[in-house]
Amino acid sequence: MIERMEMSGLFDFFAAKQVLNDRNKKLRVSNYTVPFEYKGKFLFNELTRQFIELTDEEWKQIPFGKTFAYDEENETLKKLFEDYYFIPEDEDETELYMSLRTILKTVNNPQDGISLYTIFPTSTCNAKCVYCFEENFVGYTMTKEVQEQVVRYILETKVKRGPITILWFGGEPLIGAKIIDYICGELRKNGVEFSSVIVTNASLLTEEIADKMKDSWNLRQAQITLDGTQEEYDARKCYIDDSKSYFPQAIAAIHRVSERGIPVLIRLNLDRNNAANLRELIDYLAVEFPKKDNLYVYPGLLHQLMKDQNAMNMWAEHASLMEYARSKGFCSGMMRKSMLDIEYCSYEAYEHSSVIDPRGKLTKCQHIEDDSRFYSDIFHYNEIQDPEAWAEISRPSVLRDKCKGCSYLPTCTDFDRCPNDKVSCKVMKNSMEMCWLKYEVDRLRAGDTSKVSGVAF
Repeated sequence: MIERMEMSGLFDFFAAKQVLNDRNKKLRVSNYTVPFEYKGKFLFNELTRQFIELTDEEWKQIPFGKTFAYDEENETLKKLFEDYYFIPEDEDETELYMSLRTILKTVNNPQDGISLYTIFPTSTCNAKCVYCFEENFVGYTMTKEVQEQVVRYILETKVKRGPITILWFGGEPLIGAKIIDYICGELRKNGVEFSSVIVTNASLLTEEIADKMKDSWNLRQAQITLDGTQEEYDARKCYIDDSKSYFPQAIAAIHRVSERGIPVLIRLNLDRNNAANLRELIDYLAVEFPKKDNLYVYPGLLHQLMKDQNAMNMWAEHASLMEYARSKGFCSGMMRKSMLDIEYCSYEAYEHSSVIDPRGKLTKCQHIEDDSRFYSDIFHYNEIQDPEAWAEISRPSVLRDKCKGCSYLPTCTDFDRCPNDKVSCKVMKNSMEMCWLKYEVDRLRAGDTSKVSGVAF
């Protein structure tokens, strides 16, 4: 048995090893245990984040689908029980996860202040994508007054100790590159420790901007969206300036960012009409980027289709494209952090997150499609201007019925407050998980025996 990724530090700290108090109880394989065979036999635990490789003989000892007695003399079964791959047959695993989640929130609550700021320098965009769910948004860009107040707001609300993270969002945030310059510069002047992430179409990402991303903006990750090969990309992006193709610029931007050591997540927007073209795009990317360091390629179903019951068949295309990207040497799927972490979703960590729109209005999620959940603004942030909006944001989360007993619950933040209630989410997570695990096996088989780490998409 070879441990490929350490157990989450949460378990080392609070519950180092599982103990069976009643030896008469039968055991079963945990719902959170993901078994898979690919160039070997492996187990991944969704709850502990541990990833191990088993020998054929060890694999044969695992009683999948059955209850069984605890055998302290069997070192394989004892180890798997201690590490939560097996649990008592009457264990309520949903309750186990929710208890751990409560511990995490309790541990994080002493964090006095905000650690994640999502900032819209502008809600305008230089493209009119045919699928954009923001197509009816009114375009605003931060005034100088709002920019100055953003800095004051951050200085007054940020965590007292430790760094903050800024997500630059839009619209197309690089339209507001000078705004990003100003905010980052002022934070530096005031000694604020920060890193940032950006979601961009990269059409405005020049060499100068790439230098700023590395040297001034402290960028640690960029998501760049591609919709297909050049002709398909141009037809879908519909840039306002249609005098040229922006596809070469997007490709050049990926080179610029990744060559500066910043991970680039290349999201391939998938709908009912472009799956075949996205395969051609993956072929192109595989040749264009022979060195795939800092590059992650993965398909993303369009926002509208994620909520469409009639789009269930699209998940097979989604899984197929992820496998195809992996076969070309790209990391695809869902990279796993080694720590159980509920702060992946700003809504679930609402006490420590803030979303600032170009007018200075405040909410808790960048996927809000109207003004209904803006509760205040950065000029009056100590006042709740919309009590109903704040009540919805701050009320305790309720676990959706469909999530109870789900194997992927520990990696999911779609509690009932989340505005993104996706259909067929289990299918999505399963396909993404399997692709990531196979990628890790390929990495191990290629001679990289370092413990698994990752970046979250």
